[in-house]
Amino acid sequence: MSELSNGPKKSIGNMFLRSGIEKILADRDIKRKENLQLKKACESALEELKAAEEQDASPSSNGEHLPDAGGTAVEADRYFLPFELACNSKSPKIVITALDCLQKLIAYGHLTGRGADISNPERKLIDRIVEAICAPFLGQGTDETVLLQLIKAVLAVVLSTHCEVHGASLILAVRTCFNIYLTSKSPINQATAKGTLTQVINTVFGNMEKFGNIKDDETIVREVVEVLVSNTISNEVSDETSEAGGTHRQNGSTMGESEAPLDDQFTFMNAYQKDAFLVFRALCILAQKEEGGASNEMSLRSKLLALEMLLLVLQNSSSILQSSQPCIIVIKRTLCMALTRNAVSNNIQVFEKSLAIFVELLDKFKTHLKASIEVFFNSVILPMLDSNTCAFEQKWIVLNTIGKILANPQSVVDMFVNYDCDMTSPNLFKSIVEVVSKTTRTTINENAPPAQKEKERAMRLLGLSCLTDLLQCLVDWWQVCEVQKITSGTRIDLKRRRFFYGNIGKNPEKRTFIINFHVKILEIEIKIDENREFRVSKNCVPTSVRDHAYF
Repeated sequence: MSELSNGPKKSIGNMFLRSGIEKILADRDIKRKENLQLKKACESALEELKAAEEQDASPSSNGEHLPDAGGTAVEADRYFLPFELACNSKSPKIVITALDCLQKLIAYGHLTGRGADISNPERKLIDRIVEAICAPFLGQGTDETVLLQLIKAVLAVVLSTHCEVHGASLILAVRTCFNIYLTSKSPINQATAKGTLTQVINTVFGNMEKFGNIKDDETIVREVVEVLVSNTISNEVSDETSEAGGTHRQNGSTMGESEAPLDDQFTFMNAYQKDAFLVFRALCILAQKEEGGASNEMSLRSKLLALEMLLLVLQNSSSILQSSQPCIIVIKRTLCMALTRNAVSNNIQVFEKSLAIFVELLDKFKTHLKASIEVFFNSVILPMLDSNTCAFEQKWIVLNTIGKILANPQSVVDMFVNYDCDMTSPNLFKSIVEVVSKTTRTTINENAPPAQKEKERAMRLLGLSCLTDLLQCLVDWWQVCEVQKITSGTRIDLKRRRFFYGNIGKNPEKRTFIINFHVKILEIEIKIDENREFRVSKNCVPTSVRDHAYF
């Protein structure tokens, strides 16, 4: 049964291999001198394939067909060299053929790259495959058809369930798609590269959430080895350490911590957590780079794409990412600094996306970013909103950002408790309310052009809307807390409270219904308590707790 089921799969793999290699050999550019090694590799691979097919077709001594030596499909990994050489060829047609064949072999599970790389046993073959796929990208002069096929191959190798792309190879794939988006002149290639980049990033962080804190085999083995080695070394050098007084060890530890890369300072539970960290850190670094002025359009597009991808990651972030210590440190060291720099950008898109990211950080990472949030408010948001020289578009975006923050009851209360109620922190909540109130009292210049007067009216209305949302949030918070406190007699569960606010805040009718419902329950319970007290006072029921409960 196994041999019969493996037969069609192997024949399909042979078909892809033979077809791809024959197409490469049929190309007229194969006769060029620089493609001599490629030609020999293709001819050798075809001979091996032919010999393998003849061996599979030849009967054994008893007349039966011999089973596959590998047990499953064709070993496409053995025939990777011709495609690697073809990807490095200067002929666009040969490169396109090689990439197309690699994409199909990977998609159908014939090329996995799970084994070791023969040329470098310290890494897997999949790392070499990713390098070969990304090799045809040479910058702005790369053929557009080659770029399109390259994007498809990258998407296939990263999203394939048969391959596992991690670490530096994953970053190479992400960087290649990123650079294709920046350098390609074809709108189709730009859209495809951006879509592929989005899918890859969603997959990386989706895998992080899927596998959570489950330790993979490599992590378990590494921890066991580290414990054994540490115990052995500590036993052998204990005498020397005590004699030296620990001075040398302390100096060495400090130097190691200062020189070690950030990703080496943390222990990740599995490869998927490290992948997410590496991608997240790379995006934060790209968001921090200078725009390069009005003439450098590529730098600006790079920053915008990085900010857009970061916003996507933060909007879809799970509890795993929100509690990841390496990612939190990257946010503090890199992303917060990038947002502060981008807040003074003259580009409206950069400014708007940076504030949108700040709202996500305030909502999901505020427990880790108290000082950074305070700095951003005091150095960016409040001064810009209070300034008379700030452009209308920027002030409008800032006020909209404050409106989103003030519309969230949890954020409003947390801000008041963590800053205004803290003796060592400024009255941040008070400052925000005062600045927003000031925008609602701005006088409209009657001598100004009609368009300017309309903008000023819209700004005042937006400020009033922010204050209205703020007051409604406070009312909702107080009503729900009072009802919950009396009816349940226990503290409100944070998750239930967030879920409750998330639902009623979007539906005023539902909010009114729920509050009235709880009020009615409260009235009924009050009447029950009054009746019980009356019965006890008239000696109609026993006064002991046990007897009263029985009654």
